[in-house]
Amino acid sequence: MKMSQKINIALFSSFVVTAVSGAFVWGSDFLSNQSVPWHMQSGIDEDSLSTYGVNEYRLLDRRPVIAQINKNPKKQVLILVDSWGVPHDKSVLEKEFSIFNDIPHDFAIHHRMANRTKHAERVEYRRDSSDALFLFGGDSLEFGRSEYMQEIGYSRRLFFQKCSDSLMLAKLDSVMSDGAFSTIAWTTQGSRYGSEDSLMSTLKGIHSLAKEYPDVRFVVQGTHRPILCNPEYKRTFYEHWVPVVIGNI
Repeated sequence: MKMSQKINIALFSSFVVTAVSGAFVWGSDFLSNQSVPWHMQSGIDEDSLSTYGVNEYRLLDRRPVIAQINKNPKKQVLILVDSWGVPHDKSVLEKEFSIFNDIPHDFAIHHRMANRTKHAERVEYRRDSSDALFLFGGDSLEFGRSEYMQEIGYSRRLFFQKCSDSLMLAKLDSVMSDGAFSTIAWTTQGSRYGSEDSLMSTLKGIHSLAKEYPDVRFVVQGTHRPILCNPEYKRTFYEHWVPVVIGNI
């Protein structure tokens, strides 16, 4: 092999090594400067309220809320608000809670073990009384809801196809005016997809009804954090905590 060929091969090899090394260094620096994808961000610990100021609200463990309340009223309304979670931004929850400021109330944050509405219903609604009624503005066959609600103590169940929260509040008002049931349970649907406007509208409707019936205790809590929404929004809520409002205490 001629000397010139050896020199050309050596120069080419040196160029390749330099190019590869430079690309690796440049690529590493480039990647380090990019924003980390949402699913790889450490963010706020979804199971910890250490940064939330837990002293501001009463913390309830995973037992049913009504099992952790001392007073046992003659009549009560149990409401699970779909996809109402505890946001990392405290001001958002303060705004939601403030709707109930003008009625006797207690605010709390409750530990929810699973992010499923069925789990919340089976835990929070379970009753051993014969005069309990369950209301739902949707299909009775959805998730087998009619069947498992009967299993946990609701022999009376009323389902209304594709009924909005505002219409369901009117139906709840009508049932309450009859005074035939000691416990009425209702699961909302308006905020299912994480809409803050829909959530606020439902909470305001519940507040108006609670003011109308000051002798009835209202236990209002979230089912779980929003899950049927974009991942980034979902991650702005604590994973296993939900807000609780106990009205007319």
